[in-house]
Amino acid sequence: MNNTISLEETQRVKTNLDKYDKIRKYLGNDWINDNILNNRSRSSVHAIFWHLYDSHKAKLIEKWLDIIYKKNSLNIFQKIIQKIKNSKDERNFLSLLPEIEIYAYYLNLKDFKEVMYEPNLISSQKKADLKLITINDEIYIEITRIFPDEISTKREELLSNISLKLAELRHPYYIDLKIFNEFKDNDICEFIIEMDDFFKKIEHYNDYEKYSYQYIKKNTIKAEILILKKTDSSHIKIRFHMSSAQKVESSGRLKFKLIDESDQLPVGTNNVIILDIKTMLVNPDNVDEAIYGQEGIEFNKEKRIGRSVRFKNGFIHTEIGKNVGLIMSYDEYNYANRLKYVNPFAVVQLPKDLVDLL
Repeated sequence: MNNTISLEETQRVKTNLDKYDKIRKYLGNDWINDNILNNRSRSSVHAIFWHLYDSHKAKLIEKWLDIIYKKNSLNIFQKIIQKIKNSKDERNFLSLLPEIEIYAYYLNLKDFKEVMYEPNLISSQKKADLKLITINDEIYIEITRIFPDEISTKREELLSNISLKLAELRHPYYIDLKIFNEFKDNDICEFIIEMDDFFKKIEHYNDYEKYSYQYIKKNTIKAEILILKKTDSSHIKIRFHMSSAQKVESSGRLKFKLIDESDQLPVGTNNVIILDIKTMLVNPDNVDEAIYGQEGIEFNKEKRIGRSVRFKNGFIHTEIGKNVGLIMSYDEYNYANRLKYVNPFAVVQLPKDLVDLL
């Protein structure tokens, strides 16, 4: 890919900045010009550039900063602005973004007496991300973004490439697609050709909903596809599923991330962890298993039967997990649609009205 940002891309960012001009006001015209508009290098431009390139994201960033500016002390606001400026690379900026989104969200509610950013904890060097104060309760919140590891990153690239190629086929179907670990980059071309032939074949049948397809090479199943129904558009719409091995790997990584984040929270208080899971390889099923334990089959050798069980190997079954009463997960820029997971084994149980409020 060309390392130079095109004039069209820069112009689009400039247009969005003109439209959402409070971003200019808060970050400063000189800083915007030096770090965003006049920097034409993809490798060195500030990561916020690509978020401002998206009009919807730019609108939300302006909204969040405006809430924080209007409902906070100048010192806290300037601290957040400086953190944005210092978070030049993508990983640092993506780590900061959920803090800004969620902080603004709770500041904008009228249910809290105070919403504190990075409060110091008494008799401790730890520092939670947020502290929410109601008439009767105090809630400490730790916020984290889930990043794929090196293997998962490569897999995300593979799934993205498959999605782009399937979209080019322009067949009007919803499909469930499971890609196994054995599927490699050099399988994509042949897989797409076979899928194209398969879709053309089923177009002649009325009972297409019953069709499934397996991509097999050298007696190894590399992909499984289930055709759900036709779409109203001319494009394929894909829902990816993980193999059992991939689910175990992803859930295990999430569990250890929760353990790490728990260490930042005080003991014996209303504690919450919030996960930003904006990645193709982490979904609500993975979060559920990381928290409550993996699902599997337990076999009775004598009766030769098996039953579905939930193994006691989730975050809530760990000693440190007892210090967290609630875990929530969401996709970036979409905190309003968060999912909530209550910990029944927490030492301090959050009251139901508090869980509902959060």
